[in-house]
Amino acid sequence: MKRVLLTVFFIAAWLCAVTAYADGFGIGVGAGQPSGLNFRYEMTYEMSLQGGAGYAFLLNPKGVYRNLDLLYFFRQLIPIGKGSYLPIYVGGGLCEVLWLEEEEGKKQLMTLSALELPIGLYYPIPLNGRNHVEIYGQVRPAIGLFGEKNRFFISVEIGARFHF
Repeated sequence: MKRVLLTVFFIAAWLCAVTAYADGFGIGVGAGQPSGLNFRYEMTYEMSLQGGAGYAFLLNPKGVYRNLDLLYFFRQLIPIGKGSYLPIYVGGGLCEVLWLEEEEGKKQLMTLSALELPIGLYYPIPLNGRNHVEIYGQVRPAIGLFGEKNRFFISVEIGARFHF
C-alpha cells in the first residue's frame, strides 16, 4: 500500500509542477475501465504525452492502473462542420496494473506490466483564446509483457480534460 500511495503522491506533485510552467497541458478525469485522473501534454502540434492513474472496478484485472503513452494526432481526418474537424489519435505506451491477491491467508501485491496501443478521438470546446476543455473517448488494447500473467485486456474510457 505504501508503494501505491507514494506513486500517487509523486504523480500529483509532478502534475502540479508541470501545470505551473507548461503551455498545452491538460488535466482531467475519466470514467470507464479504469476510472481516475489523467493528463495530456502537447509536445508538438502532432504529438502528445498522455498518462494517468485510476482504479478498475469492472473487469479483470481489477486494481490500480498507471499508464504513460506517446500519441500521434490526425487532426483533419473527420470533418464535422465548415472548417472544423474531429481529431483522432493513435499511439503506444506502457501500463501497469497493481492488485491484491490472497493466497493461503496472506495478501500479496501482484503486478502486471503491459504494452498498450491507445486509439481515440476528442472534441475541443474553446473557452477563450488560450484555454479549452476537451471531451474524449479512447480504447486501449494491451498485452501483458512478463511472466505467466501474459494476457490480453482492453481499457475503455471517456472523460474530459481542462487545458491550461
